[in-house]
Amino acid sequence: MSALKNIFPLSFTANDTKSFLTAIVIYLVIGIAAGIISKIVRIIPLIGGLISWVIGLAAGLYVLVGLIVTILVFTGSIKE
Repeated sequence: MSALKNIFPLSFTANDTKSFLTAIVIYLVIGIAAGIISKIVRIIPLIGGLISWVIGLAAGLYVLVGLIVTILVFTGSIKE
């Protein structure tokens, strides 16, 4: 459980409704920012497509798992 807390510290602050919604919005902003960065990196010739794909994949997985952990912490399925 400590590994999850180190990787997703924002998710474990979702104890009330306000912090839950804040965590969700922050994860969505992270996803949008990574998408923008991915589109910008795609301009680089030869390796831009690969780097863009890796950034998109890593950020997408981080956001998805972060949202799932946030929901599980908020509902009480995961205890701190």
